[in-house]
Amino acid sequence: MMPSLTEFHASIADVTDEQHQNTAGLVQPDDFNAEIVVRFLRDNGIDARVDDSIGGFRYMLADAAGEPHVRFACVCLRASISYALEAAFWCIKAKR
Repeated sequence: MMPSLTEFHASIADVTDEQHQNTAGLVQPDDFNAEIVVRFLRDNGIDARVDDSIGGFRYMLADAAGEPHVRFACVCLRASISYALEAAFWCIKAKR
């Protein structure tokens, strides 16, 4: 028997934490959006889908206690994008 799943939702603003990025304003909407988050969650075994009505995404979990972990994983994803862009910037600067 499958455990029942609970649906959660989050907007991109809900998983954006300016303290967890390198340079403020570096990550643009095309770099971190609901499609990227959903792909990341699905790649990591979490049922998720884009929800344009909330400007974000929905995801399903069997245990509601995991919800804050999913949100923080998304914060970390954005931070990793920020650091990758920053690293690329410094590589380009070094080549000049």
